[in-house]
Amino acid sequence: SMTVPLVILAAFASFIGFIGLPHVEHPAFPAFTHALAHWLESSVTAEWYASGLPGVQSIAGHASDATTFLLMGIALVVAIAGITGAYLFYGRGPSKTVNRLVDGPLGPVYEASKHKLWIDEFYDKVFVRPFKMLTRGLFEIADRFIIDTVAVNGAAFVIGIFGRMSRWFQNGNVQRYLVGVVVGGALVFFMTDCHHKATFEYKIVGNQLRLHADPGSGIEGARAKISWDLDGDGQKDRDPEHPGELLSKRDVTVTGYDGPITMWVEDPITRKEIKVTRTINLNVDAPSAQGAK
Repeated sequence: SMTVPLVILAAFASFIGFIGLPHVEHPAFPAFTHALAHWLESSVTAEWYASGLPGVQSIAGHASDATTFLLMGIALVVAIAGITGAYLFYGRGPSKTVNRLVDGPLGPVYEASKHKLWIDEFYDKVFVRPFKMLTRGLFEIADRFIIDTVAVNGAAFVIGIFGRMSRWFQNGNVQRYLVGVVVGGALVFFMTDCHHKATFEYKIVGNQLRLHADPGSGIEGARAKISWDLDGDGQKDRDPEHPGELLSKRDVTVTGYDGPITMWVEDPITRKEIKVTRTINLNVDAPSAQGAK
């Protein structure tokens, strides 16, 4: 039963009310009636500092004794009226008057109070159910699908596939290992240096020198990066059509120049750069090769 807890709460509330009368400094009231206010006085303040306002500002002023007594009287009358009405209507069980009011004009008020103004239903629809749907979706997508299926089971599946594939190679058969080494070495050789070394060809047409880069390096030579020095300054030339980039065309033309031509080839696999320099004389049909570095 809730009767005993309510009686205890009422007793403590009455006691707190006697020692916590609001700001009434009247000779008729002994000092203990303000004990709660004096006890809390060191922990609270009635003033505050506001930026832009001069001095100390008061949070709220104190009501006069007359206003305080008036409010206390109204609260006391309302409490007594509620206690009296509750006793008259429910002191000996619900009376017929209560039934007539509940079934009549106070029916909506009774239903609203019975359902606690439907606050629980509103809270359930606005907050509880949407958050349940959200958490359920996150659980299904993030936990079950991404973590369990993709991350855990997916990684295990991929590792299992590679394990089955590797068992075909890693089976203790030395002959198969040797075949793999030979085939792999041949493939690397074929993709890099199985052809001739990097060089460039040229053709003299009048006072023009037409150059063609031959990067070599097997089938990977098609992806090799080419750079040119066509004026003999030792620096990689810029592309006239794209000044912000280096000249990297495979076929270039030089007009009226006698001197060393340098080509750089960057290996697409090792990123090692090969430098080829040749000196060409436009007045000689068979130009001499200065060398390749």
